[in-house]
Amino acid sequence: MIFFLLATFLTASAVPMDHAVLLQNLVSTEGASVKQILDMIEQLREDNSATITKVTKENEDAKSDLAAAKQALDEAIKAEELALGNHEDAVKKLGELVEVEDSARAVEKDAKTKLDIAQRASDEANSFLASENIRIDAERETCEEIIVLLTRLSASATKEFISEMAQNNRRLLSIIDLSDLAGADPTAVEEVEKMINQLIADGETERGNVKAAAELAAAQLSDAKDYHKEKLEAFNWASGERVIQDERVANLLAVAKRATASTKKAQSAHDAADIHQDSTQTAFDFETQRVEGEEKVFVEVEQLLSTLKQ
Repeated sequence: MIFFLLATFLTASAVPMDHAVLLQNLVSTEGASVKQILDMIEQLREDNSATITKVTKENEDAKSDLAAAKQALDEAIKAEELALGNHEDAVKKLGELVEVEDSARAVEKDAKTKLDIAQRASDEANSFLASENIRIDAERETCEEIIVLLTRLSASATKEFISEMAQNNRRLLSIIDLSDLAGADPTAVEEVEKMINQLIADGETERGNVKAAAELAAAQLSDAKDYHKEKLEAFNWASGERVIQDERVANLLAVAKRATASTKKAQSAHDAADIHQDSTQTAFDFETQRVEGEEKVFVEVEQLLSTLKQ
């Protein structure tokens, strides 16, 4: 009688097959008592409780793992965005420094051209000054010798002596005919001496002008050197900053690549955690629904057994 009622009830209540088979086996056993059935129900309840505890923990752990994976992914994305932004800014800065370097290079090149021009001008001026010093010194020496001889010309020099001296000092022939000084009076000699002294003064004036030109060229060369030094230092600084920025861009690119790889890894971990949590959630929902359904059956069976005992 007990077997017939319970078998009919279990079939109609759609108790899951594994637990329904256990109950049917029990009630079909000869001599099965109500107490044995109730004990079995309690055992099934304990099994269900353990199952719910297990799937709940697994689901909660999966949720926790998913939350941690999501946080790690969010942090990885932020780190990647920061790294990519830093690299982008560094590349932009590098472009600016390249422009500064190119401009500084052009300015330095122009300054070097001006320095070379000033150097050639100074060298030429110094060379001309040196040659003029030699020429003027030679003429001065000749003129001073002539002045010494002038006092002898009017009194004792012969035409042959004067002619020989004129041959050795041809430049004087354009100024005075020395042959006219033979036997000349002191006034004429004094006039010639004045002319010779004027030649010496003119030579020194020429020397002063050439020297002034050389000094001006030297001053311009000094200015050109200072200007070129300033622009060369500016170019070297700009070039150094560009080199440093090159290295910084390379380093930040490596950081960005690592950050991107970390994001991909975090995304994979998150996706796996998400799939796992979906699985544990499905298991949890299924087991919860199953246990709730069985519990309803257990209660109804207990109520039925209580009626049979009466």
